[in-house]
Parts: sequence; C-alpha cells; structure tokens
Amino acid sequence: MSDPIPSDVKRFIRRYVNSVEQLEVLLFLRDHLDAEGTAEAISKKFVSTPSSVEKRLQDLESLGLIARRPGKPGYHYAPKTQRLNEGIGRLAEYYKKHRMSLIEWIFREPFERVRDFADAFKLKEEDDDR
Repeated sequence: MSDPIPSDVKRFIRRYVNSVEQLEVLLFLRDHLDAEGTAEAISKKFVSTPSSVEKRLQDLESLGLIARRPGKPGYHYAPKTQRLNEGIGRLAEYYKKHRMSLIEWIFREPFERVRDFADAFKLKEEDDDR
C-alpha cells in the first residue's frame, strides 16, 4: 500500500497543477536548469505535441512558477517566491518516490470534485423531498 499523499502536496497540485503533463513540464524545467525550455524541445522529451506543451508553459508562467528566458527562446524554472519553490520541492520529492500514486490521484481528483459537487445537490434534493 502506498503512503497517503501529504496534504500540502495535494493543496499545491489543486492550486497549481491541472494535468500530469503540466507537472512533468514543471519538474523537467526544475531538474534541467540549462535545458532549452521551448515547447518544441520539451515535447521531444515527452510524448506530446509542441502546442500542448506550449499551453502548459503559458499556464505555468501565468502562475509564477516559470519565466521566459531573457534574450533567449523558451522558459526557465523561476518560482516567484521562496514558498512556491519549497512547494515545488516537496512535490518533486514526493513524485520521485511515489510517481504512480500521485499520477493516479491527479487523474482521479477532478472526478472526485465533480462527484462532491453533484452530491451536494443530491443532499439538497433529498432534503426537498421531505
């Protein structure tokens, strides 16, 4: 049985990560500080398309986790705050040890949110039926 995902890692993912691809792009840039951070170069590292990776890069930039390279093409790892850097560090540490459980949770999480939302209405309907 895998270790439960720490609550701080879950909070970070809920706020800053919307897909496994986005997570892997972020951690790639973190672990490869000198890598060419273009969508084309990164998409070759993963089985993905440059357009999909470009969307992830733009999302990560808007969240303040990466930035465009000054005077160069592409992006680099550049969290806006030390707190973000620490959150990414905790996420990376957990991901290295429990990759599959974290990926499974990321895929499952949106469905759990939808179910919880639907259940809130179900309870309301049951109360209305009384």
